Amino acid sequence: MVTSKSRILTLAALSLIGSIVLIVYLLSRGFFDPIAVDDPIWPKKFFLMRLPAQTEKLLWFPENLDQTPLSVRVIGNLESGDSDSAYGIVISQSDGEIMIMISPLGYISIWHEPASTNKDNKYFYLPWQTWPHVHTGNSENEIYVRLAGDTISVRVNRELLWETNEIDRVDHIGIMGVSFGDDTTINFRLPEISTIDTVK
Repeated sequence: MVTSKSRILTLAALSLIGSIVLIVYLLSRGFFDPIAVDDPIWPKKFFLMRLPAQTEKLLWFPENLDQTPLSVRVIGNLESGDSDSAYGIVISQSDGEIMIMISPLGYISIWHEPASTNKDNKYFYLPWQTWPHVHTGNSENEIYVRLAGDTISVRVNRELLWETNEIDRVDHIGIMGVSFGDDTTINFRLPEISTIDTVK
């Protein structure tokens, strides 16, 4: 009888420990986090972007953007291949594109590429640099961009990275992957663009 009760208590303890471990894991992956957007315009659960060596790909969201405020949220990570790569969000304006890119090596950068064919004239708001909130390797990184009028704010893994009030009207938004070395596959999870209810 004692042995039976002991086994039941042991199983209950193991079950409790297992549940705690599972909950901690789900919390660390942001499973229970509220999504900081409303009214999704273009939600998609996941998208794998395969990049041959030293190439880049850009996928535009299908909507023409004629209203603000808007938010864009993308969770990306290196699925397989070379870590010498990058992924992120591209914001198209009349005078060029703002690139918000993260490398699995732990670097992050934001720059402006002019609309002209001379890409050497790009201007770096943030040159490639390490940032303590960037996750490396195959770990996921969340990029959240909020656009309101001429203001843009960028958060990475819920931490404010950059903000400015000197942007032009936004035409399109997309997601991008770049391979600087060998073949790479980037996984984009929950890419979505949404309108924001300013009353809330």
